[in-house]
Amino acid sequence: MKQTLIDKAHLFAESSTNNEDRPQSVYWDITYRCNLMCKHCLNNAGDPSQVNYQDELSHKEIISVANDIASLKPGSICICGGEPLVRKNEVFTILQIMKKAEIPVNMVSNGLLVTDEIAELLHSLNLNSIQISLDGLGGDHDRFRNSDGAFEKTIKSIKILLKHKNIVTISFVPNIYNHNTFETFVAFVRNLGCNVIRMMPLTPLGRAKENLDLLLNSTQTFMFVQKVNFMIEKYPDMSIVWGDP
Repeated sequence: MKQTLIDKAHLFAESSTNNEDRPQSVYWDITYRCNLMCKHCLNNAGDPSQVNYQDELSHKEIISVANDIASLKPGSICICGGEPLVRKNEVFTILQIMKKAEIPVNMVSNGLLVTDEIAELLHSLNLNSIQISLDGLGGDHDRFRNSDGAFEKTIKSIKILLKHKNIVTISFVPNIYNHNTFETFVAFVRNLGCNVIRMMPLTPLGRAKENLDLLLNSTQTFMFVQKVNFMIEKYPDMSIVWGDP
């Protein structure tokens, strides 16, 4: 792969743990464009004053990078952003290339751009799973995402994805808005038909540096961990974990 493309592609590769001559996983931020301006975004996605969109890979360059990744035969690839579906044509191109190479692909999304057509295509192109960001119920999610009505749109998208037989996992960032309602949140997610919740730490980078009041204090963190442990015991059919795919 040409060095100029490596510099532009926003790739992170995790090495294999069994000494195989290939990456265990590849994380690819295919864009920093986004249809939201979330308070905690660590890469300032969606803010053209902070991100140079003109320097992102072209469609042709995306194909070149995707083919180079496929040639390495990684254990898996995660398509991230920004919001990947802002560049849905590139997402579908990557999926086609990885499907041919038999490489599992996961994707991280806010879900707001999902339609029946997109959900069906994702399933037909063997998307392994799609992780949807859901950071609380109703207004708790909307305030964190800086967007009124985002919660209802996200729930609608999750239902569409599930209708088309996509595997949907949920990411959840504990913060001052949502930590008190975590038990209700878990039950809600379970009733939706999702059985995986991945909790992500609020990382003080990008816009999050300007919103440090979102962080839980030590007492709130302690109480939240107790709630998490209780939920793990209450719902053994669910996977409630810390981590990023």
